[in-house]
Amino acid sequence: MSDIYFVSPYPKRQLWKKKKTIFKLPPLTLYLLKGLTPPRYSTCIIDESTGDFNFTAIHGCIVCISLLTSNAERGFLLAKKLAKTNTVVCGGIHASALPKEISRYAHAVCVGEIEHVWTAILRDIENTRLKAIYFSRTRPYANDIGQAAYIPKTYVMKNVASFSRGCPFNCSFCSVSRLFGQTCRRRPVSGVYFNLHMQNRGLHVLLDDNIVTSKRYIKQLCASISRLRIKWVGQAPLQALQDSETVAALKKSGCIALLVGIETVAEAKKKQMEKLKNVHNTKKIVDHVKAKGILLHGSFIFGFDGEHQDIFTETLAFADDMRIDTANFSILVPYPGTRIYRDLYHQNRLFPFDNWNKFDRLDVLFDTRGNSAQTLKKGILWMYMKFYSFAHILRNVPYKSVSTLMIYIAYSYNYKKGTYKYAKML
Repeated sequence: MSDIYFVSPYPKRQLWKKKKTIFKLPPLTLYLLKGLTPPRYSTCIIDESTGDFNFTAIHGCIVCISLLTSNAERGFLLAKKLAKTNTVVCGGIHASALPKEISRYAHAVCVGEIEHVWTAILRDIENTRLKAIYFSRTRPYANDIGQAAYIPKTYVMKNVASFSRGCPFNCSFCSVSRLFGQTCRRRPVSGVYFNLHMQNRGLHVLLDDNIVTSKRYIKQLCASISRLRIKWVGQAPLQALQDSETVAALKKSGCIALLVGIETVAEAKKKQMEKLKNVHNTKKIVDHVKAKGILLHGSFIFGFDGEHQDIFTETLAFADDMRIDTANFSILVPYPGTRIYRDLYHQNRLFPFDNWNKFDRLDVLFDTRGNSAQTLKKGILWMYMKFYSFAHILRNVPYKSVSTLMIYIAYSYNYKKGTYKYAKML
């Protein structure tokens, strides 16, 4: 039995992933926390998405549960059971947004980033003076951001890393800037290089919400990791991809795919989104990135005020015209801690709900001022059916390299399976 268990709950319903899926990414936060833990403690990570676990055997230990809104209910259930014979500490985005709610189930709640409070939590547990809530009053500097412990080979996609925190944008539907701030903190290039160098062979995934918060930094990083001859994927805003030198540096370093948050094709809404304000000639940007052999995964959100039924056909036409390789389409979710949640709450537009299970981008959770809830659900299903039809998949097949082809097949297969599950739910 270990001294400390780090737990990632598995949500009640999952559309795009299932247990033991090859597309599962390891919970990086828990491996980071494991890396921050003094060696005098024995530790164990439990990721419920990888299988079934016997929690009844855990007693007299410290249990740390990482909570997202979508897995919060499962996390509450585990915390309630485990708190009877263990010391339970909860953290994560959901816990940081609603610490008072979480404190009903856990002995302690961590609000914010863990680096500056983890030692204090362990010390207080040892001295039996644990506080109900620990606030991370200061954000860790780039050099203080923790490093993940070794990730086992049980994960197919095990090479995950992150080199920055914070996002300069303040999108109404996103909690990143609220949790990590709008000032970007970046680890030294040498540290990132060493981290990637020590990882296993295979595809690497950079989990940063925005890999291009600084052109100068990303060019230095790309120049450094290009020596590793690795293949990697990440996320970047269209705004940053307007710079041809940045795109060239990304390609040379081994980037083969990027997730791009396009969000909406409605011009009125684009002007309200900071990361789309200074984007000019989207097609030219996309064509240039794709010409370099980088696959683009577009992310689209539906449910903004003022939308009409034509938004679905317009979005599909946009994705086809841009030659977006793969895409996901989701319903706007007012996550706790976001500006959209606050606005809808004050406007009395949030629907009553008795748990957090529906906060998984599959349900309409507020009174829409545009398309109805049923129209949104059917429209998104229609988009998935069209975009991931066999004809559409075959038409979009990338032939630039084997690596991009494999990524394309994996994404398309995963989303096509999820589409059939979504259809059964409606």
